[in-house]
Amino acid sequence: MRDFIRDKNIKKYIVELISVYALVFLILIGIDIFSQFIEYEFIVKYKYSIVKLLLLFLAICSSLLGYKILNYIFNKLNTININITQAINGNYNRLMQQNHEYSEGVLYSVDYQLNMLICKLYNNNEFLEDEKKKLNALVTEITHQLKTPVAAIKLFNSLLENDNIKDNEKKDIILRMADEINRVEWFVNSLTDISKLETGLIQLQIKENNISKTIIQAVNSIYISARQKNIEIIMKKITNNYFNFDTKWTQEAVGNILDNAVKYTGDGGTITIECLDSAMSNIIRITDTGRGISEKELPLIFNRFYKSNKEDEGIGVGLYLAKEIMKSQDGTIKVYSEENMGTTFELIFYK
Repeated sequence: MRDFIRDKNIKKYIVELISVYALVFLILIGIDIFSQFIEYEFIVKYKYSIVKLLLLFLAICSSLLGYKILNYIFNKLNTININITQAINGNYNRLMQQNHEYSEGVLYSVDYQLNMLICKLYNNNEFLEDEKKKLNALVTEITHQLKTPVAAIKLFNSLLENDNIKDNEKKDIILRMADEINRVEWFVNSLTDISKLETGLIQLQIKENNISKTIIQAVNSIYISARQKNIEIIMKKITNNYFNFDTKWTQEAVGNILDNAVKYTGDGGTITIECLDSAMSNIIRITDTGRGISEKELPLIFNRFYKSNKEDEGIGVGLYLAKEIMKSQDGTIKVYSEENMGTTFELIFYK
């Protein structure tokens, strides 16, 4: 009841009603005082008639003010009801354009809470629309990415069915088919990992570990491909570095960046890995002497499926996955690069 009376319009009507009561009360007191100086017959004849008129006036004023209060409440509730109907029908834009006046009182509180609910529904609706567009784009991109290896596998399979093909040619085709199958498998596994990270299905085991073992395991995963290109891998200051991180997924992130470095570093190049410790963070810095990244491309390299050109190796999810892994550990990745001057990635783990 107290919250109801706080409404400024209802408070105004109640003040008006009290003012009318006070006025009638003062008039009655005035009549009583004034009647002491008039003959008794006059008082009997007119006094009670005046009182009846005043009481009638008071009843009429009370009814009118009560009607005003009820009409105000009805209009307010009707507006709220219309807004609820508009929200149910999805007419958020019209509701968002309305000017809302907020004050004390339960009706204003209901209107405010309703408007907040509508804003949240509107934002959720916008988010769902964006997610639907992203999902459509993702399905299109996945279809595009799988089309090439699937077509290659079908071609290789049709060649193997040819009885006239030589044994050495069959071995070559089988090896190429295996490469395409591994590519599809890696792609599917990467998408699965990304999906799990984005939806929170993976619970990272973040605890204090020595980063050296994780880095060495990541280096081992790209060592053969680096050796085939005579790329030298240099490791600096990676021992005795203990901090909080998830070993499995950090190894995945470091491995993806190293794999990227091997792909874009020419024969005889160098990849340097070092660990840095500051008051605010622990950093894994990976520097290569590869072809570098243009200033225009730098903001795009962490986008899902991004490749600088169609001829590039890979699918374009490695750096995106590394970014998601670091984000899941409340960390980040920074990149510094110039064309033909190499690239430096920094995996930053905040303390």
